[in-house]
Amino acid sequence: LASFRTCSAYLLPRFVRSRGMNLSVFFLPTRIYWSHTDAAGIVYHGQYAALFEMARVEWMRQLGFGQADQGFFAVVTLNMNFVTPIMLDDLVHIGCEVTKVGASQLSLHQHITKQDLVTTRAQVDLAWLDAETRRPRRMPQSLRSQLLCES
Repeated sequence: LASFRTCSAYLLPRFVRSRGMNLSVFFLPTRIYWSHTDAAGIVYHGQYAALFEMARVEWMRQLGFGQADQGFFAVVTLNMNFVTPIMLDDLVHIGCEVTKVGASQLSLHQHITKQDLVTTRAQVDLAWLDAETRRPRRMPQSLRSQLLCES
């Protein structure tokens, strides 16, 4: 997969090759606010999941899938590795990299970088759920194609 380099362009996807397949990569620049931090100005560990979700939601929106249009991704597993703290007012880039696309599952590697250094890594497994029934189902083929960079 791609190295951990930030992308200066706002909301522009990049594509990488992995095991002979093109896979989608997305970077979202954002600033750290008081609402993300504890009293010492350090990002509270519980906020990292919210930052990762913010990037995933913006990525899906850019691909043409708003929240719960036809369905939505629900987190099945989330494993995070904290490398170095993020502080109040830091400018960070939150990345999403596809590692596996199934019929109804999606696996991502996500990371947060600050000044081109990785501060946090996460492995996220998601399941596509029907918007009405909230039950797993196949993700739309148009979304799957975009995640695999087939379109």
